[in-house]
Amino acid sequence: MLRLIIGTNGEARRKILYEDIAKEKSSVLIVPEQYSFESEKLLDEILGPEKAGNVEVLGFSRLCNSIFRKFGGIAGEYTDETTKLLLMSAALSGCGDELEYYKKNVHGTAFVKKLVSMDNELKNAGVSPSGLEVVFEKGGTIGRKAKDISVILELYNALLEKSYIDPLTDIKRACDILSENDFFSDKAVFVDNFTGFTGSEYKLLSRILEQSPFVEVSLCCDSVYDLSGGTGLFSKTQRTAGRLEKIAKDAGAVIKTPVLRKA
Repeated sequence: MLRLIIGTNGEARRKILYEDIAKEKSSVLIVPEQYSFESEKLLDEILGPEKAGNVEVLGFSRLCNSIFRKFGGIAGEYTDETTKLLLMSAALSGCGDELEYYKKNVHGTAFVKKLVSMDNELKNAGVSPSGLEVVFEKGGTIGRKAKDISVILELYNALLEKSYIDPLTDIKRACDILSENDFFSDKAVFVDNFTGFTGSEYKLLSRILEQSPFVEVSLCCDSVYDLSGGTGLFSKTQRTAGRLEKIAKDAGAVIKTPVLRKA
C-alpha cells in the first residue's frame, strides 16, 4: 500500500509522518544519508526513546547493508575511483580490436575518465551496458558509439567483478536478493526529505512496495499533479509523485488517496 503526504510545509508533513510511524511496531524510515542523524534525533524527541527504538533510520546505502547482513552480500572489497580507472584502462586495451568508432581513443586518459563517469551514471540510473543495445541497433554514428561503449563497459565490469564490489551496484544486488527473499513484509516503510530518486532507487522502492504492507512518502509540493507543463516550482517533485504511483501500481500495491497538507 502506498500513501503520499503532499504539502509545502515540512513540519506539517513530518507531523503526519511521525504520527503514523508511532502507530507501527516495526518500521524503517528512509532518508538521504546526510539527514540520518537529524531524523534519529527528531524521532527520539517526538516519539520518545521507547517508540523511537522501533524505527530503523536508514539511507539507501545503509538499507542495502541491512539486507546484506541478513541474507549475505557483504563479503568482498569495495573498489575506489583509482582502481576503476586502472580497470577501465585494462578493459580498453583488452577490447581495442573489437572497437569501431573509438579505436583511436584506447590510450587516452581523458577517455578513460569519461568512461568511468559514464559507467557510474548508468549504474545510478539502473541501466546495464547491455541496455545500450536499443541505441546501437539504430545504426549510424550514434549506434557505432553505443556499440563500442557497450563492449568496453561489459569487459570493464567483468574485470571489476572478479576482484571487487562496486558500491554503485549495492542497490542492484539488494534488489536481486529481494526478488527471492522477504525483508519488508513485517515492516512499515516511511520515506522523507527526498525530491526525487535515481533509477536504481526506484527499482528498490518497487521491491519495497511489493513486500511492505504500508509505504508512506512525504513530498514537498503543492499538489500531486503538475498543471504547469513541467515549468512549475514543484514540477520535479510532482513527477516523482507520479512515478511513485506508477511503480506502486506495477508492483500490485494499493494506492491510497494522498494526504494534502496545506498548512
